[in-house]
Amino acid sequence: MEQIMGAIQDVALAMREGNLIFERSLARLPIPEQDVFHLLDEIGIDSRSRMRAYLYLIKNPDMLKAFIGYPVEERKELLFTMMSDP
Repeated sequence: MEQIMGAIQDVALAMREGNLIFERSLARLPIPEQDVFHLLDEIGIDSRSRMRAYLYLIKNPDMLKAFIGYPVEERKELLFTMMSDP
């Protein structure tokens, strides 16, 4: 019985930690996720690259901020440069 209780406590702790990470990631994005998609559509990212670019920007809030602050007509080139740098 103690093993089961320990396992349940481990799962509960992992869930709390996961929730904290998720909440922090939401708080750090400068714009809602759906707006990121619209920004990518606005600059003409093809459908094959859009998913990769979207995930990159969502995972990298600082890069998303830089992307938003860059001139619209040059964002596509900036984005591909960002995604190609290690």
